[in-house]
Amino acid sequence: MGTAARAFEAQQLVAKLIANPNMSDGDPVFDANHANVTAAAAPSLTTLSAARLAMRKQTGLAGETIDVTPRFVVVPPDLETTAEQVLAEIAATKTADANPFANLTLIVEPRLTDPAAWYVAADPAVIDGLEYAYLEGAPGPQIETRQGFEVDGVQIKVRLDFGAGWVDHRGWHKVG
Repeated sequence: MGTAARAFEAQQLVAKLIANPNMSDGDPVFDANHANVTAAAAPSLTTLSAARLAMRKQTGLAGETIDVTPRFVVVPPDLETTAEQVLAEIAATKTADANPFANLTLIVEPRLTDPAAWYVAADPAVIDGLEYAYLEGAPGPQIETRQGFEVDGVQIKVRLDFGAGWVDHRGWHKVG
């Protein structure tokens, strides 16, 4: 039941990511007007650098510079090996060989089906983005059981009060 609840939550988050809904300003989450989308290309030092630069140049509602630091790279399984190679820590013998992206965490999401689309996300503890929540007082799956009287056995009921949605576009960048 716990695995099914986790799979349901992940599916809801991926559905929000793929749907690219409109934000309150009328533009989709990933849009040129939000400066958080670039053309499709495989993960590389060049594409990660472009995504990081775009995230660093994000501004707040009043036009002020905000500190958006990439933390995660979210890829479909098709790009897992490429992303692992790009993010791999190496023992560089000279500065030019150092990997500036070794501190990013790779997340491979099998529910992402477009092999040309992948994402860079900031730490959700630092900036809002794709958020999820549980009903107050009901974090995670709520399990109730009832002992059988007419039949030997136990009835089990599981309830999950879960919701997800976009709060802000600035913490995410899409390539593809």
